[in-house]
Order: sequence, then structure tokens, then C-alpha cells
Amino acid sequence: MSIAAFIMEPEELKNNEAMYTPISTEEGFYKAWYPLIQKLELKWLTHMSFGLDVTKSNLQEVLSELHILSAFIEESENPYRIGLLERIANLENMLNKAFENENVVVYIG
Repeated sequence: MSIAAFIMEPEELKNNEAMYTPISTEEGFYKAWYPLIQKLELKWLTHMSFGLDVTKSNLQEVLSELHILSAFIEESENPYRIGLLERIANLENMLNKAFENENVVVYIG
């Protein structure tokens, strides 16, 4: 299994461009991501393990938690540092691009 972000109903996109962003394998998530998310007590990102719907109403909170996680990783000696930072940046870019459209729901899980 893997964890990824994707548009729930791609027909909502203005340009009909399918959006899918891989995040991690399930094993990688529990090995590299989840311990940091728990340590930082990030309530939204905790839900990535079993499914999180990102909507306009919680987008800023999710992006804020991604920023907190990224800043923590940048200052750490985490052996997965480069890969994690790259995946976080890809996810942030995908979310920002997806929400240029109205009525979009991005599922992460």
C-alpha cells in the first residue's frame, strides 16, 4: 500500500488535468513520517495514515502543519531528510494548484 494525494472528483478541475502526488509507501510513512507527525502533535497530518479530505475549509491548517513539519526536518539530522522535504514540497505545490479550482476535495491517504 502507499499514501498519495489525489483529486476526489477530477471533473471539478478547470483544465481537466488529473492530479496525483505520491507521498510514501505505507512502510515508509510509518518509519519516517509518522514519528515526526506524532512528536510535533500535528492533528491534521496524523489523519494521512487512514485518510484525510482536504477542503478549502481546512487547507490553510494542513499547509501550516506541512510547513511546521518541513521546518523541523530541515533542522534535523533525519536520514530521510532530503526525500521527506522533496515530498512535502511536492504535496504543498499540488494542494496550492488544486485549490485554484472551486469545489475541490483532495484526498490524502
